[in-house]
Amino acid sequence: MRLAIIDDNPIDRMNLRTLLLAHPTAEIVGEAADLASARLLIRQHRPDAIFLDVQLGRENGFSLLEPDNPEKPPLVVFCTLHKHYAADAFDADAVDYLLKPIMPERLARALQRLDAASPAGAGQAGAAPSPLDLDDLLAFRYGDERRIMEVSRIATISGDRDYSKVVTSDGREYLDNRRLRDWQRLLPPKRFQMLDRSTIINLAEVVSWRETDEGGELTLRNARRPFPIGHAALRRLEEFLGSR
Repeated sequence: MRLAIIDDNPIDRMNLRTLLLAHPTAEIVGEAADLASARLLIRQHRPDAIFLDVQLGRENGFSLLEPDNPEKPPLVVFCTLHKHYAADAFDADAVDYLLKPIMPERLARALQRLDAASPAGAGQAGAAPSPLDLDDLLAFRYGDERRIMEVSRIATISGDRDYSKVVTSDGREYLDNRRLRDWQRLLPPKRFQMLDRSTIINLAEVVSWRETDEGGELTLRNARRPFPIGHAALRRLEEFLGSR
């Protein structure tokens, strides 16, 4: 994959270049430190994807992603020191969002996601979304805001056909347009398990459970009230966490 690095910090560019060179499929076609150089680089070399810093001196990297920009790159991974830009990055259809300093294993996941999002990867029959890790960031809409949180903070997900309700460890609820089967493919299976056709649970959030006439009730960390589940879900939970 042909890649470009756009960052005003020469040390950060060098560090990212060194990490990328460890991947045989990554071809670095150029680097830029400002928007003018970035536009020229993209126009001349047509990279498949760019690694883009948000703050380029006094300039803003998001300017490259404006719809009417003829040099708008096809795929973008943001690289920044700041977590609070993540909502804007996801709104701009970023493939991934890396926080500096970038770790090699985190960069490897970003490259996998770029490969899956590329025309060649997206065209493969049965291609699945690239899985998430516990430290990955997600953006959820909460009223007029976009809330950013790590995957590990998801406590439960309840699903219907066309949407899901995500409850986080602080008790907040978010509606999301991903379906339950999408979440099942995305979430780390060692931590998140699908108990029945409508419920995914973060096993690390379960403090205790008890059987009821309707099935069972879970006590979740920091939850204000028990979380009800059916008989089949209770049996699956006991398989995962051990019988009573």
